[in-house]
Amino acid sequence: MSADREVLLAEADGLRTRCRRGQVLWSAVHHGSRFGTVIASALAGMVVQIDAETLAGWRPETWTTMLAALAAVLGGLAAAGSFEQKWRANRASRSSLDQLRIDLLATDADAGAARARLKEILATHDRWITGEGQP
Repeated sequence: MSADREVLLAEADGLRTRCRRGQVLWSAVHHGSRFGTVIASALAGMVVQIDAETLAGWRPETWTTMLAALAAVLGGLAAAGSFEQKWRANRASRSSLDQLRIDLLATDADAGAARARLKEILATHDRWITGEGQP
C-alpha cells in the first residue's frame, strides 16, 4: 500500500471513529429528549388524576407541575439543540467514511481522488451540522 493511501486510510479511520461516537452520543440525546418529553407529558396527565394526599412526600399537583416543566425543557432543548440533525449528520458522514475506506483498500486506489473525496465528506459534514444541508 502506498504511503499516501496509508495516511488517508489512517485519517479516515480516525474520522470514522469520531463520527461513530458522535452518532451514538447524538442518537442518545435525540431519542432521550424525544421519549423523555412524551413520557413526562403522559405522566403529568396521569399523576393529576391520582387521588392521593401525597406521592413520595409530594402532592400530585407538585408532581404534575414538575413533570410538565421537565417535558417543556426537554422539548425546548431538543428543538434548539438540533439533536436529530447532528445525529443524522454523524451517521451519514460515518457511512461516507466507510465507503471511502473500502475504496482505499483497493490496490489500484487513486490517492488524489480519495483525498478530494475526504475533503468533500468533511465539508458536507460541517454543512449538515450547521444546518446548511440535509444528511
